[in-house]
Amino acid sequence: MSNAALSWINRIADTATSLSASSEVISLPVANLADDHLAVKWRGNGVTTAYVDAEFASAQPVGVVGVFGTNFTISASWRKVLHRPVRSFGVQLIDAAEGKYPSWVVVPAFWLFALLDFLSGMVRPLITYAVVLFYMLVKYSRFELMQSVVSDDTRWFDLVARIWSEDDMAVLTLVLSYWFGNRVAKYAFGWDNKR
Repeated sequence: MSNAALSWINRIADTATSLSASSEVISLPVANLADDHLAVKWRGNGVTTAYVDAEFASAQPVGVVGVFGTNFTISASWRKVLHRPVRSFGVQLIDAAEGKYPSWVVVPAFWLFALLDFLSGMVRPLITYAVVLFYMLVKYSRFELMQSVVSDDTRWFDLVARIWSEDDMAVLTLVLSYWFGNRVAKYAFGWDNKR
């Protein structure tokens, strides 16, 4: 006989760094969402639009987002924002320094951080380009080596067929699914990053 348990992980209670709401009733504050019991509630103060903002220090896996015991009407809508892009440090620097420092101080710092943001964003693509380049060099060197060893009547596409293996197909599939699989999944499943 097996035992079953119904439970969940309350990410707000476990890992939220801040929790705020657009409105709340004093007896039912937004801090109640950090409680695992469903009987402990948050309630807005009667305004037509209310929201909860939970900030996390790092990405958290979310299986289910639940809204229980609401008074939604047929015309009500709700949305969830599970990811908000972070502004680059250079943009944050400009915003913080506006009016406090002269431009000759802010502009070089902005360009330095813009360069660092660019380099940070290019790490994965450059690693991919390097791996593909080295992979192509290895395949080309194997092709040249086989061409120097085999007889002159061997056709070049026979050599390519000998060089290409199941492992090469796995590497190609891995690279293509990494770079393009997410786009296909967004299209096929209707995922949308717009808020």
